[in-house]
Amino acid sequence: MALSTVLCADWSASPKGREVYVATVEPRTIERVLPPAGGWTVPSAVAAAKQRSRGGSALLGFDAPLGVPASFWQALRRERPEWAKARSFSGLLDCFVQDVGFFEPVKTPQAWRPGQPFFHVEAGRGGRLRFERAMTGHAVGSLRGIDRLTAGLPAFIAGGIAGAVGSAACDIWRGLGGPGRGRPKLWPFDVSLDELLLGNKGVVVAEIYPRLAYGVALGEGPPPWRRLSIAKNDAKTRAQAVFNLAESAWVRNARVTLDDLVVARESSDAFDALFAAAAILRCLIEETPLSRAELEDREAEGGILCSGSVDFDVPERKFRPKAEAASAIVRIYVELREIEPPVWRRIDVPADFTLAQLHRVLQIAFGWEDRHLHEFRFQGVAFGTPDPEAPPEMRNERKARLGGLVEAGMTGEYLYDFGDDWVHELRIESSGPADAAVTYPVCTGGARACPPEDCGGVPGYVRLLESLFDPRHEEHATIRTWVGGFFDPEGFDANGVNRQLWSRLGVRGRG
Repeated sequence: MALSTVLCADWSASPKGREVYVATVEPRTIERVLPPAGGWTVPSAVAAAKQRSRGGSALLGFDAPLGVPASFWQALRRERPEWAKARSFSGLLDCFVQDVGFFEPVKTPQAWRPGQPFFHVEAGRGGRLRFERAMTGHAVGSLRGIDRLTAGLPAFIAGGIAGAVGSAACDIWRGLGGPGRGRPKLWPFDVSLDELLLGNKGVVVAEIYPRLAYGVALGEGPPPWRRLSIAKNDAKTRAQAVFNLAESAWVRNARVTLDDLVVARESSDAFDALFAAAAILRCLIEETPLSRAELEDREAEGGILCSGSVDFDVPERKFRPKAEAASAIVRIYVELREIEPPVWRRIDVPADFTLAQLHRVLQIAFGWEDRHLHEFRFQGVAFGTPDPEAPPEMRNERKARLGGLVEAGMTGEYLYDFGDDWVHELRIESSGPADAAVTYPVCTGGARACPPEDCGGVPGYVRLLESLFDPRHEEHATIRTWVGGFFDPEGFDANGVNRQLWSRLGVRGRG
């Protein structure tokens, strides 16, 4: 069974601050995993991975070092020869857990030794350097090869500087170490990349690094993608990055469903977990390398997933959010043509939205599944997805913004599914300032449920309703099974629509 489930955990100091997102390869979905009551622990994250795998294979990524510098391991063997029996870092974890002092941070550089490697950087200039000099005295370098490539911090810094990963490493190493059956295997120490991708049944734990994930998840064009830094602690920057992910070409082309984006906008921990899951899912979908042999050490240093699809030969670029959007909205009334009583929605959309974004809003507001082609028409001009086979007069919907295209009283069409030909009549009711208390886009009204996908257009939908609500009809049992046992043509829930809009788009107006 091939790898089908990927959980990515961002590991803050507090269990209640930790976040986990899961990517499911088929169907292509990414969503947040609700934490246990007391917050995430290593055992609960492993249990969640087992549950999500449904007895198959799952990858569990932790945003913390899973490996040590090769020079550290050599020094550790000299100091603790009884630990030399461990054949890799995976086996060393058992030794670490059985030593009560190993995870206790030392207080001074003079006290540093391989058998007690964790430390807090001392206040004042040169605090980190003094500890690294102490490590050099034991012939130990502070960084792994992959850390130097990715500008990562040493695994043993437990605090005192921003971004320190030592506390997370201590917690995760404790959670993974110790004798006992059923412990997950570690990549690349226990499982090769091929074994991981082919689905070595059970849970495999690996190291992830959001700073690599950013470039993969938001990369344009073919791989390898350029590394990207994002100021994730800035709310506006997070919001723009989440928006760019939701609107990225690969997400749209692969028909990936992104849920729980609002949480990722509001929390830097959720943001990192989301981007790590998205990056790995993209590599799996597009079959780009998660790693390369020269970036791995199966004995001591390990590796980081997604490192195989980034370009380390060019400088990292900085993500720059766009200027704040204009504070205007457009109110649109949308109705499916030729259905009585009418199926309609009223939506308020930011005026700076493109028609490509409006397409996403309409799909969610009506309940379509975005499985077919679509097209907009305003005043005789067609807008759609760029395609070499599209008519030459077709304009790019990603470059057409509502505010510069429509005005109050204008009408247009949105055609979805060129086989069933669902024509949505659009009427621009008004435009004006956004309400700071409102989250946009928002559905402010509507009636009746969207017809099921692939039911044969308006004629097919009429026949479907006739057979579904007539127990004596010869196709009644077949149609009832086809719609999943129940279909309510009168069903509509504006609150439910808005929850989907905000969760799956993760975009907001000025409020």
